[in-house]
Amino acid sequence: MDVVVLGIGINGLAVIRSLGSKGLVVGGVYNDATEEIGIHSKYLSACIEFSVKSSCETLYRACLDLIADSKSKPVLICTTDLFAELVASNSEMFELSFTLTTPDKYLYWKFLQKQPTAKICIDNGVAIPSTIFV
Repeated sequence: MDVVVLGIGINGLAVIRSLGSKGLVVGGVYNDATEEIGIHSKYLSACIEFSVKSSCETLYRACLDLIADSKSKPVLICTTDLFAELVASNSEMFELSFTLTTPDKYLYWKFLQKQPTAKICIDNGVAIPSTIFV
């Protein structure tokens, strides 16, 4: 397994297709089989379900199950806020077995908070579309 995609809805499907079409072996983790269409991609080698009510350790173990036969350290890609928050908050655990694309918790929360991000854009003249504060 080269890559594990967390969240295989429409965004995850795009990631799966782009990487799989380049010959990478892609696995996925989903939490809703009725809405996450990436489950049906011909480029998805394996997938596993994760309940959003489960612990982060359960997610980590599910990811480890997907990469059990891997010879290298796969890349972990989060395509939803739910998974990005779990990985960012527990990056020390995930980085033991995966190459992470999610920033650490501090930086993740900086960008999740829209107001500071909007201020950076305004301060640098990148307020398109214009930002409205309520």
